[in-house]
Amino acid sequence: MAETVNKQEIITQIEQSYAALEAALEALNVGQMVEPALPGGWSVKDALAHLSVWHRRALDIIDPVQPPRVPAIPPSGIEDDQVDTFNARFYAEHTGDLLPDVLADFRESYRQLLASTQRLSDADLMKPLAGDTWLWQVIAGNTYDHYPEHIEAIQAAFPQA
Repeated sequence: MAETVNKQEIITQIEQSYAALEAALEALNVGQMVEPALPGGWSVKDALAHLSVWHRRALDIIDPVQPPRVPAIPPSGIEDDQVDTFNARFYAEHTGDLLPDVLADFRESYRQLLASTQRLSDADLMKPLAGDTWLWQVIAGNTYDHYPEHIEAIQAAFPQA
């Protein structure tokens, strides 16, 4: 059994982590946002497109729609060893997207995920999913547990920002 979670604590963590990511973005200029300076030759723009995909994947789990927002991932999910392959696919699909579109999509997908999380109850968050995963873990893994690795990469690539 997973630890008991509190919706308000989850929301607070999401909002604080998102605010830290936005603060890191605010320190960058347009050239830095599109420079392939992050690990793997990604740009900040690419990382934001990546985060948007994973926001939408979490939304597919919380509030499924047809067709799914991220049809590339089967409803049953993917194994941990497949994540890099899917990330490479999503990178290839979105690397040509324009920065203003990526920023808008990132912020909108975040807004939708936060709103969907706010509609959940504590009991909903404790809903078991495949394996030993609970819904709150999916939300955390696609927000406040995910953002820090990208914040760190941004700060390492642009320490003066």
